Amino acid sequence: MVRNVEFHSSFNMAIGTILMWIYYGIQFYVVNKLTHNVGWAGLAVFVSFLTGKFVLYYYPFLLKTLGLFRALTNQQKMKDLKAERNEICDLVAQINKN
Repeated sequence: MVRNVEFHSSFNMAIGTILMWIYYGIQFYVVNKLTHNVGWAGLAVFVSFLTGKFVLYYYPFLLKTLGLFRALTNQQKMKDLKAERNEICDLVAQINKN
């Protein structure tokens, strides 16, 4: 078992790159066979890439927005969380003084 973090990230990036080319290749091939036109196949791959990028950046925004909505609608939970946070900050401040 490899314990080097850089190895795992390099390995995952290589696998992701290979799978990306395979995925877009299969998608291009299927659309090309269905439409018998390279332009439509290229457009399908391009649109798939754009929607993938959009979702990659939109999903964290969606999670943050839903979290903010939950925080604004549940005031009691927010008060409890703020109190816990203040306790933790006080404990960290005491530890840093010592």
